[in-house]
Amino acid sequence: MKIRKPLGFTIAGLGAGMLAVTLVSTSQAGPSDDRRSADREVRGERVTPRCLDGDNVGRTHVVDQNTLLVYDRFDNAYKLDVGGPCRSMNDMSVIGFEFNGSTQICRAHDAMLLRHEPPSSMVTRCLINGIQPLTREEAAELDN
Repeated sequence: MKIRKPLGFTIAGLGAGMLAVTLVSTSQAGPSDDRRSADREVRGERVTPRCLDGDNVGRTHVVDQNTLLVYDRFDNAYKLDVGGPCRSMNDMSVIGFEFNGSTQICRAHDAMLLRHEPPSSMVTRCLINGIQPLTREEAAELDN
């Protein structure tokens, strides 16, 4: 079953025939990433889960024409590298995701980014070229 999950809003006019897509990350966690996460957990630091759960997406922030910060409902931040027509989005864009299978976004191309620019009724589909979990400090630097 294909799943379409908007980020806290309804995108009108998508139609039932759209395929669901999943967000993907080009930066997969390797052994050194796992070791750093384990070290932070031992020190009591909060560790952002490697995958963004599409069922718990919260707010977004456009950093620049290539970068979108996506927060989950637990305030974990993920940096998405976006391409194509979504490079012109702004913080007023209505953002959603189209999933194919699981709603876990772990790697590049696991999902499509859906963008709606009001007042137009047109929805733009864009590739997600990468996803990276961020610490709260890293997210705070980008979320100005």
